[in-house]
Amino acid sequence: MSAAAAGLAEYDVTVTIENREGLADPEGETILRDLVLRSGRGGVRSVRTARILRIRVEAADARAAEADVERLCSELRLYNPLVSRASVRAEGAQ
Repeated sequence: MSAAAAGLAEYDVTVTIENREGLADPEGETILRDLVLRSGRGGVRSVRTARILRIRVEAADARAAEADVERLCSELRLYNPLVSRASVRAEGAQ
């Protein structure tokens, strides 16, 4: 049975993982210090880095796709919730 016949659609889910506020971001600090400020761009005050995962799933709707990926991230420990936070957003697949 195809996904469409089962009432499922494909969703592209984006997971953005970044350090929690207040925690050091050494990569962001290096980018700010060594690239941005040394190039003379004085208006930049901070740089924070993040990892992005793009996962395509089949689900009944966008909310279910997001819940599936949140569960996947948690079960597989794709990030450490003590030091990082993750945001999950689903869009219909193109």
